Amino acid sequence: MTMVNKVDFNKCFYNDLWRHSWKARFMYDPISKRDIVKHVLKNVGYKDGGKSVLDIGFGFGLILFSFNSNNYICGIELAESSVSFAEVEAKRRGFEKYSFHVYKGSGLIDLAGDVFDLIICSHVLEHVPDDDFLLDEIRRMLKPEGMAFLNIPINEEHFPDPRHMRKYTPAAFLKQVERHGFTVVLLYQGDKLWNTFGWFFEEDYHNKIPILGFVISSALNIFFSSLPFWCVRFLEEHVLKTLSPRQFAVCVRKSDL
Repeated sequence: MTMVNKVDFNKCFYNDLWRHSWKARFMYDPISKRDIVKHVLKNVGYKDGGKSVLDIGFGFGLILFSFNSNNYICGIELAESSVSFAEVEAKRRGFEKYSFHVYKGSGLIDLAGDVFDLIICSHVLEHVPDDDFLLDEIRRMLKPEGMAFLNIPINEEHFPDPRHMRKYTPAAFLKQVERHGFTVVLLYQGDKLWNTFGWFFEEDYHNKIPILGFVISSALNIFFSSLPFWCVRFLEEHVLKTLSPRQFAVCVRKSDL
């Protein structure tokens, strides 16, 4: 499958997925990514409120809508269904300043430079044809004193995702980030919890087993997504410490090129 075809494949897949926004509150994956963002930002001393926040590939909007409603929030997505949902949800949640945009899949992002205090790009870089281009765009749109949160999947050797265009290692990604003019403020590796039950989804058993597959997958999602993040961290650090992490995130600032 060519890169252009993968963009179309991703767009169709996520356009259908984001159309069912009610699933967000029961799905471990988006909740885990939201909790990691909040954990990392808390540890770098990020102060929420009265700022401009951009989420590239915002999906269900769980991350964006976790910020204070006095922020200006902005989102970019391939899927029109995600944008339509977010516009209604932002108003419902009391945000007065917001904008959401459908990205056509190539070319410059139609947003001005040096305007965002925080840019979030969680599990998006592996989906785009040119991740170097997107990193340059993130740097362009970020304020000089702003901060970016970048999150990628790692250790995917056994279960490659057909929607991903590349694989990353932490060491190579850190060099790539620095090469694009960023200084790493904090890094995070985690989500070992997925290794305890993710195989069920990666082997596609939730679709292969009639009825029972849906029941099991729903129970797994609801149970693990309901765990508080401190509990997840405790399990990963003390019980699951021999397992490999599945997510690698960095919080970065602009550096002098």
